[in-house]
Amino acid sequence: MDVSIAEAEFKLKRGVALVDAATSGYIKVKELQIEGTKGIMNVEAQLASAALSAVNASASIDTRTSATESHRYGHDEQISETHRYEHE
Repeated sequence: MDVSIAEAEFKLKRGVALVDAATSGYIKVKELQIEGTKGIMNVEAQLASAALSAVNASASIDTRTSATESHRYGHDEQISETHRYEHE
């Protein structure tokens, strides 16, 4: 009878150890997922910041009654318009 009690204790301890190992592994996986998500969020924030800093818009009106509007975007895109007005 002592053998079956010792065997039951051994099986119980082994079961507890297996549950602890599974729980620890699950927690580590979730921590990695959180870190991965943080990394993705940082990259997205950097991309948004870079996109906003790449946009440069300006407008001006000179004394000769002409108006110029210019927009510059990242990747060497530029849109420029000039309108001249004549007085009669």
